[in-house]
Amino acid sequence: MTISERARTWATVPLRAWSLRFPRMMPDSIRNSDEVDRQRVPSTPRRPIELYDTTLRDGSQQEGISLSVEDKLAITKILDDLGVDVIEGGYAGANPKDDEYFRRVQGELDLQHATIAAFGNTRHANIECKDDATMSALLASGAEILTLVGKASSRHVRTVLETTLEEN
Repeated sequence: MTISERARTWATVPLRAWSLRFPRMMPDSIRNSDEVDRQRVPSTPRRPIELYDTTLRDGSQQEGISLSVEDKLAITKILDDLGVDVIEGGYAGANPKDDEYFRRVQGELDLQHATIAAFGNTRHANIECKDDATMSALLASGAEILTLVGKASSRHVRTVLETTLEEN
């Protein structure tokens, strides 16, 4: 069974079946009924919940997982069909596979709900943003959302980035 077939199987499990399999994790209103008991839900102002999925980057870093570009495109379509708001496609500039994904996702998929995000780190020490390879890869990805991670711990700045707090 391919990854996309497994994902489709998982995505089609009805909520009721899921609640029977994991009863302790479900509220009584769902566990005991096919509909949510609205009387038991406190009245609070509703705010939309936006889902940001990192399966294609963080989820694929597990040992033994290697997603092809076709796998990533298939998973992207499934996540879009599920209504996920933001799909982090990968680490821009980190490897040719992620770069190909960013090139292909825009032209090959007609996403109805999701927006694609590219992940990357802040500029490297002692390099201007305009000259930084990661910054260039993020911009070249064409993703509508760019997600940046930066080291904030003084220990990480000194030991991992090997720079000063001022430069960071």
